[in-house]
Amino acid sequence: MEIRELAINFNDLVERLQEKIESEKEFTTNLSHELRTPVMAISGYISLLKRRRVEHPEIVENALDYLEKESERLKKLIEDFLTLSRNGQIDYQEEIFTIESLLLEVKATFEFDSSNEIDIEGGGELYIKTSKFALREILTILIENAIKYSPDRTRVFIKYNKKEIQIIDEGVGITDSEKTKVFNRFYQVDKSRGSHTGNGIGLAIAQQYAEIIKAKIFITDNLPEGSIFHINFEDESGVS
Repeated sequence: MEIRELAINFNDLVERLQEKIESEKEFTTNLSHELRTPVMAISGYISLLKRRRVEHPEIVENALDYLEKESERLKKLIEDFLTLSRNGQIDYQEEIFTIESLLLEVKATFEFDSSNEIDIEGGGELYIKTSKFALREILTILIENAIKYSPDRTRVFIKYNKKEIQIIDEGVGITDSEKTKVFNRFYQVDKSRGSHTGNGIGLAIAQQYAEIIKAKIFITDNLPEGSIFHINFEDESGVS
């Protein structure tokens, strides 16, 4: 009897260890995926400098400033991944900036690595008081997700007003049953959506950032096809 119980306990231990190993492998894979966007942006600007710095020396200063900012962002993003992996809390200071200026910054990071056009439509100079870093990461993850599940050379629309920011794609869409599940860590979307599978952690991180800035993320359908990701601000006093 004792041998049987020992065998059962040993099997349970092996199973738990195997699950932990698989989880860590998956986390590493997803971490690599999420870091791809800032790395590609940095690579794109380095390539631009190599090609055009002699003929257009005026671009050097701006490119170096951009590379410095993206490097700092990449460092902070890695720190946040490590915090999330330990189930820790992430906290940021608020600052005041315009939604449009942030959207233009985020749009620039995709210029070197996407055939999809990103269009921005909004209500002018709307200022918001929140964590710029956290909102930027939410937008980056949602735009990357929209591009990933959209056909090449289609448009991704970003609309904003006092109440919310919308990321609208013309992709394969998300079923009603998956609209909330996709925000769960390591959830893999239905493979019938196409050749892509869910990145497993990107939307979960976007959700965590949203909680930090007291925003809500939810999904509706973009008829006739595609999805709309809404970033809704609970506290409208933060937007003016």
